[in-house]
Parts: sequence; C-alpha cells; structure tokens
Amino acid sequence: MPKSKSSSTTPGNVSLLTEGDGRALAVQMLREANDIGLNDLAIHEHERHGRPQNNLVLRYLDALRKADSRRADIGFCSVLSDFIGTCTDGSPAIDPDFYQQAFH
Repeated sequence: MPKSKSSSTTPGNVSLLTEGDGRALAVQMLREANDIGLNDLAIHEHERHGRPQNNLVLRYLDALRKADSRRADIGFCSVLSDFIGTCTDGSPAIDPDFYQQAFH
C-alpha cells in the first residue's frame, strides 16, 4: 500500500555550517521522502487525489538558504547528486542510512 502522510517536517532545527551538516540534512530529507511516499510527492495531481504537492525539496532548500553556508550546500548536494545518479542509472534507490553511515 502506498505511503501517504501529509506531515511536513520543518528542516533546519540544526546548525548548517559544514559539509557534514549538509549531508545530514539531505539524509533527513530522504528519510522524510520515504515517510511521505510518492502519492503526496508526485507532480501529477491525479496521483495526489486533489491534495497539494508536498514539495519537501523546497522546504529543505529554504533551510539551506537561511543558513547561507556554501559548505553545507556542498554536502547536501553531494548526497542528492549520488542519490539521483544511482536512481537514473536504473539501480535501486539507496537507503538514506547508507549515507548516514558512510560519513561517520
């Protein structure tokens, strides 16, 4: 059964100063995406059954902008670049815990 959760965590409850902070924020976002599920994240309205899109990426980018840390931007984007590259290669999506463990 598809996941459907309309909660919206507000990112940025942590300081965003380092690449590690940015990577941690990306992991938080990927975990939230798993919790929300495709139906609420989908761009197509019919998949969301009339509900507005949960644009979690925008919320996380807003947190990065507020922090104004290029190092955090780099860390955040490095995780997302790897994740997107893996998905577009046809490989199964990587569990967010992989990224958490890779940098600790």
